[in-house]
Amino acid sequence: MSSFDCGAKQISNDFRKTLKSEAFPQLTIALRSLENPFNQNDCFIDGVVDITLAGVTTTYTMRYLVILDKNTIMLKGTRPVNFSDFGLEAPTKLQ
Repeated sequence: MSSFDCGAKQISNDFRKTLKSEAFPQLTIALRSLENPFNQNDCFIDGVVDITLAGVTTTYTMRYLVILDKNTIMLKGTRPVNFSDFGLEAPTKLQ
């Protein structure tokens, strides 16, 4: 969590405080399952992932692009998440 950098020190500090980084210094992403096995490059598959943030684990279904390169399989995907998914409130801008 200490690696998050919002570009301004105070904003980064507020962000880390919101994420309870002192008590929970790590963000964990754990792949739980993937749909049918794949054997071709540039195909899409669905999977289930657990994201643990601020001590709360939330399960998401994600779509991944499969990239095969020699002996490496890379899964590439994005998934929007909300602070509320983890019981957190977004920091408010000072007036």
